Amino acid sequence: MKCFGYLVDLIVLGALCTGPLMAQGGVMRFCSSGVGGAELFASGSADFGVNGGSGDLELMATGLPSQALGIFFYGSLAQPASPLGSGFLCVGGGQPNWRLDVVSVGTGESSASTQVDYLTPPSPAAQIVPGSTWNFQFWFRSAGTTDLTDALEIKFVPPIALPTPVTILEFNRSGHPLGQLFEGGIVIANTDTEWSDLWSSHWSPASNAPPLPPLDMNLTTVVGIFAGHRLNQGYSISLADIALSVTTLEITTIENQPGAGCGALFSESNPMMFIALRKIDGAVLGTWNPQVNIYSCP
Repeated sequence: MKCFGYLVDLIVLGALCTGPLMAQGGVMRFCSSGVGGAELFASGSADFGVNGGSGDLELMATGLPSQALGIFFYGSLAQPASPLGSGFLCVGGGQPNWRLDVVSVGTGESSASTQVDYLTPPSPAAQIVPGSTWNFQFWFRSAGTTDLTDALEIKFVPPIALPTPVTILEFNRSGHPLGQLFEGGIVIANTDTEWSDLWSSHWSPASNAPPLPPLDMNLTTVVGIFAGHRLNQGYSISLADIALSVTTLEITTIENQPGAGCGALFSESNPMMFIALRKIDGAVLGTWNPQVNIYSCP
């Protein structure tokens, strides 16, 4: 059976392929775009542990007319869609809405963005605090008419745990450049090209590579985890936890290392794994927390 683009067994199917597709952590899209079809997106993280509590959440409105002028705004409540100009107002619900930046769309461009600063709200009543939920929308004017994007509900909570991902590959050797560094590293692939490059660089030289697993990258995000260069065998890496805040992944891994007396072969190794997640648009790595488990031998 297929789960977001490749064959999996029924156990994995039940864990990953039921329910709505989670594109972002703590974010829910609602409302309808106006006549122009403009949409609102969020990127970064809504976790207060980022940047000393100031966060790195960015809002972007897309599908806008060139040279439009608009305002990002937010409120504590959502409301049934109310016609406004050529669009629908969906944020308010009887409570005040708070304006963020006034922005303009450049000539020949179709998007506008703003950074959300938790520490300097437009009003004390608009203070974004840990655990709160706010709703965001973008209003704009162009050629004498007004319109709105759809809306986003964003929960300002720690990263939300994701369902157990599918493991595509686990191996104790890798030709990828990150596998040659002691500290290793993580690579995120969101497109066909990125996935192909990641696969071939792992099997470097590429002539040694088996066929690329056929993933539908419109529905899949692949994470490559490289523990790093080790001087002997007996090492392996596993995923302990993976969580998401908006588009930022927080990953915890466990590296199993041989203890004294295990008699591991003195042959270089580069433990690694590839895992597949439901598509996360614009996924980036926030924090990698590599932990170590030293195992004993009889």
